[in-house]
Amino acid sequence: MSQRLDDLFSVERLRRSWSERQAGSSAEARQEAHPPEEPALEAREVLQRLKAMISRRFSAQRRIPLDALLQSLDTLVDVIHPLEPDSSRGPEQLQELVLSASRLCDDLEDMIEALELAEPEDRSGATRGAKAP
Repeated sequence: MSQRLDDLFSVERLRRSWSERQAGSSAEARQEAHPPEEPALEAREVLQRLKAMISRRFSAQRRIPLDALLQSLDTLVDVIHPLEPDSSRGPEQLQELVLSASRLCDDLEDMIEALELAEPEDRSGATRGAKAP
């Protein structure tokens, strides 16, 4: 899951995806079909889907440690992908922010795995490790 999260929030992947979609299109069509904010919007959409998945999977009480990590990740996505262009950040700063987001994704994955292992029953109500009749 960590690699998947890293890929979802990768600036390079988002830019590459955007560039691939633009290949072969006229400049005007590219502007209309793929606005410059797309990487920021895509990152936010992925984060919202992740939050929704976690909300469906875990009760509010069990989500408490995940919510703190998600809030930190949400803040980092806002800094990495500002809605308004920010030219004050250099490539080194952006790289450090992306590395921090990657570490948060790793922590989030570890916490999700720990919560799943600590869960006494799966969704069907059977005890983990017990064989179905």
